[in-house]
Amino acid sequence: MKERIHGMLASTGCSFDVYPHGSSVKGTRIDPRGDVDVVVELCHPIVPTWRDGSEAAPGTSYGKRVQGRAPTPEFLWFKETIAQALSYDFETMSPGLGSVVAWGKVQKVLKVTPVFPGHVNADLLICQRFLEAPPVSGKTADEGVIFWDGYGEPQVSHPKKYIAKVKEKDKRTSGMYTQLVRHLKSNHADLKYRGPGNRRSPGPSRQVATDSSLGVSSATLEMLAYGVPNDHYTPRNLNSTRKKVRTYLRGVAENERSRRSFVPWDLVNDTTYQHWIEFMHGEFRAMLSNDRMWA
Repeated sequence: MKERIHGMLASTGCSFDVYPHGSSVKGTRIDPRGDVDVVVELCHPIVPTWRDGSEAAPGTSYGKRVQGRAPTPEFLWFKETIAQALSYDFETMSPGLGSVVAWGKVQKVLKVTPVFPGHVNADLLICQRFLEAPPVSGKTADEGVIFWDGYGEPQVSHPKKYIAKVKEKDKRTSGMYTQLVRHLKSNHADLKYRGPGNRRSPGPSRQVATDSSLGVSSATLEMLAYGVPNDHYTPRNLNSTRKKVRTYLRGVAENERSRRSFVPWDLVNDTTYQHWIEFMHGEFRAMLSNDRMWA
């Protein structure tokens, strides 16, 4: 996919970058049939002129909500060029094959369905490079990318930095970080898709969601595990790690001040901070008290 995108865009003369993202590159993927995320980034940087009034409030490190602004003309051209070229590329392979390329529910993800047996879905996250500067958030002031959600609301993210930090965490914990995250994600999937005493169906389309109060995203689980100190990870011992991490997080949950300060700043940015705070004061306790989640 990366080679095809480079081949299609090389003649346009624009500067761009293509790199993997998501659980597959972070080592936390649990479903071999799951989507593979690929970032396609327009590297012409834009400056935060649309962040008027984004100074952080006194006593906080989170600025006001970013203001909606339409994508730049260059970015709109970039998106449509990729979509049309990729669709045409597949169509030349076989008539009708161009239909495997389509935009998702929001106009930031270009979905490519499997073409040949053994292939998996590819989600192309189309974005534009953004130079984030203080005082948006002193904790995350760094080069990032904008993912437009299709409704005029830009979301700043730092995928390369996120991936690098996760890999550093895994190295510092002798590989137990990714093992724990995969373990929690597997248990969470069982809570969502498997009824009592039943095995999950091998076909995703035949899975029936069960009633579960846990609506925890993979990114949330990754950030939870990331924020736990490294000395709570026991090398080569998942069971010990699981128990120590849960005990540590229970201590966080019981203390209002701890919950408020437990923010994995290396992974949370100014557009996900509010969601994180809501989780810490909402679903966090429910997740910790669910024994099946930590079985």
